[in-house]
Amino acid sequence: MHHKSDVCILGGGLVGGVTALALANAGLAVTVIDIETPERLLDQKLDGRTTAVNLASAQFFSTIGLWHSMQNYAAPINFIKVYEGGQPWSINFDHRDRGTEPMGYIVENRYIRQAIFAAALNHPLINWQAPAKTLAKKITQPQATIYLENGCEIKTSLIICAEGRHSPSREEAGINKKQFPYDQKGLVFSVYHDQPHHNIAWEVFHPSMMVHYLLTVLCPPFVQRYTFKLF
Repeated sequence: MHHKSDVCILGGGLVGGVTALALANAGLAVTVIDIETPERLLDQKLDGRTTAVNLASAQFFSTIGLWHSMQNYAAPINFIKVYEGGQPWSINFDHRDRGTEPMGYIVENRYIRQAIFAAALNHPLINWQAPAKTLAKKITQPQATIYLENGCEIKTSLIICAEGRHSPSREEAGINKKQFPYDQKGLVFSVYHDQPHHNIAWEVFHPSMMVHYLLTVLCPPFVQRYTFKLF
């Protein structure tokens, strides 16, 4: 099977999916290639993380038709408190200093993925190939051809690599990366609580580690929780 697209995106995660929708909404034909099925990527056990979505990103999500599907699962960040070690004082950020809207939101990754797939899999300009494995790429001056294990050939004018930190395309292109250890370990966990968090996000900096308290709302039902990140 042959397919022609203006753009081919390798990787159907958060970056690849959002990019595909943005380009398709601008009128470009897009093919997304991912080794995992959408059903697999929606498995909470695969990715139980949260994402901090700033206000500009939320507005962008709204422009490309994503925000309405995830806004009920987004916890507004109205206040941020930053503490240094055991000091009693904090730096306080208040959303009312800049207007009425929150400074951002905390959203679980699974809800962002749900919104992406709900919009992308039904978009007439998006060809979502998954599960699909790239066997080879042939890049010439006018276009590139991507050969998939399932026998499909994708011809495109532009390849976008959104394969994550272990990108094989980056390695093929000879683009080096620099890695170094922090000599630290991180612990991420969630605590469900009865009292409201009042949409406050906390950050506490210690000489030996940093602690984040990221507010999260789960609905339905409306059960509030904090996600703790210790590094």
